[in-house]
Amino acid sequence: MVFDQDGDFTDFNEAALDFLETEPGELLKDKIQHYISPEADPIHIEDWSVGRIVELPLKIKDELKILELTITPVEIGGKNIIFGTGRDLSEQKRMENALKESEEKYRLLVENQTDMVVKFDPEGKVLFASPSYCEVLGRTEESILGNNFLPLVHQEDQKKLTGPWKNYIAPHTWFS
Repeated sequence: MVFDQDGDFTDFNEAALDFLETEPGELLKDKIQHYISPEADPIHIEDWSVGRIVELPLKIKDELKILELTITPVEIGGKNIIFGTGRDLSEQKRMENALKESEEKYRLLVENQTDMVVKFDPEGKVLFASPSYCEVLGRTEESILGNNFLPLVHQEDQKKLTGPWKNYIAPHTWFS
């Protein structure tokens, strides 16, 4: 995409037309600012006088699309233009948001359950301890993480671990 110093489109390629879902004649009558989502911070084209990369949330036919735009200001024949090379980040941003939502739901589930949950590696080092687990032990998460799991288990229950679990987790590091 090529803009003048006011943000008016002056040139573009087929990929820009496809992304913006418009026709050449319509785009030449438009400014990049018209595509910016109303919820987004307004852009100030004069800030684009230096090269930079920006993420633009664009509203295109009632759909939000995210464009990563590499801005390259150029002076040609005494006239300033802005050359923009874009990359569609829409799907990537949707996936990132879905992952964040999923992680937040998981975090809330684990933090608010009453079951004691602990995760440890094959050597028995604690990688995660739920708040309820810490509460029952009367210890902070920081004092548990990174330490061996076995000493946290009641002595009578430690004997039970020598059975079936011995085959699944590095027994030489837990049981001597």
